[in-house]
Amino acid sequence: MAVKEIERFQKVPRDRKKRTPRVRGQVSPIVTYRQSMVAQLLLRYYTPTEIQEQLHKLAISGDDPLLNRESADGLWSLPTISADKKKIELLWRANSVEKMDIKKAKLEATIAQLLQNAWNDNDYDLCLKCVDRLIKLYGLEHIDITSGGKPIEATVQIYLPQKGSIDERQD
Repeated sequence: MAVKEIERFQKVPRDRKKRTPRVRGQVSPIVTYRQSMVAQLLLRYYTPTEIQEQLHKLAISGDDPLLNRESADGLWSLPTISADKKKIELLWRANSVEKMDIKKAKLEATIAQLLQNAWNDNDYDLCLKCVDRLIKLYGLEHIDITSGGKPIEATVQIYLPQKGSIDERQD
C-alpha cells in the first residue's frame, strides 16, 4: 500500500458526526424530514436532479438535517432521492386507493338507503335511478358478454306494478 492510501484510511473528518445506530423498523428523523422535503418538491414538479440541488441549497442556508454528512460534497445521491420518490409515490397511491374505497362504500350505502326508501314509498322511477347508479358505481354498464366470439343478445325486462293494482306491495 502506498503512503497516501494508508493516510486516507486513517483520516476521519472532524466536522462529520458519527452515524447513529439504526434500530430495525425505525426510520431516522433525518430520513423522514428529507422525504417530506422531497415530497414538497415533487408536488412542484421538480426532477430528482433539481431536488438534489434544492436539498443542498436548503442545507447550506441553515437547514442542517438536509446536509448529507456521509458524502464528501454534502449532496444526497440521485439513487437515494429516486428511492424516496418511489416510496412517496407508492404512499400517495395507497392513500388515494384507500380513500376511494371509503368514498365508494359511503356512496353505496347512501344509494342503498335511497333505494329502500323509494321502494317503501312506491317510487319506482327513483328505484330504477338508484339501480342505475349502483350499476355505474360497480362499473357494470359496459360489460361485453360473448360466446364463441359472438355477442350474446339478452333482453332484461323489469316489471313495476302500477299503483292500485293487485301486485302492489302492501305493508
